[in-house]
Amino acid sequence: SENKEQISTRIDVVSLGFGGRLLQLSEELGFKFECNTSTNRNTSKILSLRFNNIDAETLVIMLGERGVCVSAGSACSSHSSEPSHALKAVGLTDEQARSTIRVSFSEYNTVAEAHEAAEIVADCVSLLNSIGEEEV
Repeated sequence: SENKEQISTRIDVVSLGFGGRLLQLSEELGFKFECNTSTNRNTSKILSLRFNNIDAETLVIMLGERGVCVSAGSACSSHSSEPSHALKAVGLTDEQARSTIRVSFSEYNTVAEAHEAAEIVADCVSLLNSIGEEEV
């Protein structure tokens, strides 16, 4: 059976697979995102991603309808409509905090699932961006 270090390494690979695929797709599709998460190895199970001018709550609903479960904001704010005090404490504005989703990975996820999830996130972000451009 795997030890904690092996499991942690496997989760890192999945998380990096998601991030790498999302970065590739963001360049192809022309959208930007920021990673609020430090690159500390102990935090790779959770990525905090910010998509400027995207309402995180709307994105969470869209992703859920397509089978990708993520959360808005930070764990400290999961039951509140207020911007996360944890995200604001690290220097994000209210608007940036409201544009942040949290993606979690476990030992049960695969790289293929991570790539598919990144493709769905990219598709939803692109759709929301195109809707936002029409409203301007």
